Amino acid sequence: DEVVFPERDIAEKTAVRFSSNNILDFIQIGNEYSIFQIPVPVPWIGATLQALNIRKKFAVNVLAVEAADGHIDAMPGADYQFHNGDKLLILGKSDDVARLTRRL
Repeated sequence: DEVVFPERDIAEKTAVRFSSNNILDFIQIGNEYSIFQIPVPVPWIGATLQALNIRKKFAVNVLAVEAADGHIDAMPGADYQFHNGDKLLILGKSDDVARLTRRL
């Protein structure tokens, strides 16, 4: 059996989403890690995953990219080039993602 608290759960999710303009959605995985949907940061447009070295610089992984037309590229390769309107699914520690979204 599992106890569900819909009001609490939606309140927590809403609080995280509205604490940053750059978090579109998220799924919490345990106490430390979450998957976040964020818009592609403007400085990243035109650059590749490899050139940005996102994992090393920000301690997050890009799981998927949703293009402006709705096409989803799951596990994009190092040569994926970001475009205006892309939305990213990133996995990382909540603190690292918060730090990333504040910097952008």
